[in-house]
This record gives sequence, C-alpha cells and structure tokens, in this order.
Amino acid sequence: TQCGIGLSTTYSPQLDFYAEGPSGPLFGRKFDLAEFAMSTFSFLPPCERFTSAEIPNALNQWIGTNVSGYKNPIFDSACLAARTALPDEVAYLTGFRQTQLIFSTDLPAIPLFNRIETAAARADFCNVAIDPTAATDLWAIETYDYGEACQP
Repeated sequence: TQCGIGLSTTYSPQLDFYAEGPSGPLFGRKFDLAEFAMSTFSFLPPCERFTSAEIPNALNQWIGTNVSGYKNPIFDSACLAARTALPDEVAYLTGFRQTQLIFSTDLPAIPLFNRIETAAARADFCNVAIDPTAATDLWAIETYDYGEACQP
C-alpha cells in the first residue's frame, strides 16, 4: 500500500471459483490475479495447458485450461511437436525442453508448488506402487496382497 499498490482478496467456494465461463471467475477469465490448483495425470510437462487453443473463450464454449490467455506461436509449435512425437524421437525431448525454456522466460503463470504423491504400507503389505499418471494410489488395488504372499 505504501508503494501505491493495493490488493483486495476474494475467497470463493470451489464450485463457484471453478465454474465454467463466461460467468465463472477462473474459466471466464474475470480476474487480475488468481491462485488455483490443477492436477496433472501425466509425468509429461503439461505444455498444452498454455497453448493458444486452450484459452477459454466463447468460440470454444469456454472450455480450456489457459486461463491466463497466454499466446506464443513458438511455444504452441514446440508443444505440439513434443506431444505428437514418440519418446525416442528427437522432437519429443527438444520440444518439451523448448516449451520449458519459453515458459520460464515468459512466465504465463507462476507455479507455486507441486503436489507430492506419498503412500505408506505395512512391512507385510506388497505390490503398492505410486504412479504419477494415476488419479489415485488405488489404481492397482487388484494386485495388492499381504502376509505370507509377500515373502520374497
């Protein structure tokens, strides 16, 4: 405030805040600054979230994750190249590297934290595996076992 910058905060219930556009504040892009969380169901960098095609607007029925409205055709091309390449192709690695470099330079959003996956199990419980692409740690529940079945 002493520097001439004011700030007023608004806290919204989750359903209201994440409501679809154009009326919802996040996906309707009606904010100056917003703090929000989005999960990732892949170990790949989620570059598609910041492509021009993902800007929520009336033409795409307000469906898109690029709520900042970031536009960079070089970023878009690098992301497309990476996401359409196979992991052993050069375009895969170079595309993701380029998107991360551009993102770190342009900063269309400021990532505040990563969600850390953790799990705990008893010593006689086996076949528990954390998968960053799974929506839940129970993704392979049918393989879980315990007791004598877990002996090496």
